[in-house]
Order: sequence, then C-alpha cells, then structure tokens
Amino acid sequence: MVHIYEGWTLYCKDVKLKGGKIQTIYFFSKRRPKGGNPVIYPAVKLLV
Repeated sequence: MVHIYEGWTLYCKDVKLKGGKIQTIYFFSKRRPKGGNPVIYPAVKLLV
C-alpha cells in the first residue's frame, strides 16, 4: 500500500552527497517525480 495523505504521495530517493555518502531522502509530491519511488506503507515508521 502506497502512503498517500490528502492527495500527496510519499516518495523516497537515494542521493549521493558531496562526500560520496549515499543517503535516502523522503518527500511528498502530488505528481509523479522524475526520480524516486513511492514509499510502501509498512516501510514508514513515523511521520510527524
């Protein structure tokens, strides 16, 4: 189940930081972004 809140879908994307470290970022979008995948509900631990 994809996490949707008031028409906004939660997505995640792995990005490479300047130091070379890979970090996952999470963001909401009403449209399908060019990069990133929808977050499956059980993977979400806490949304504040």
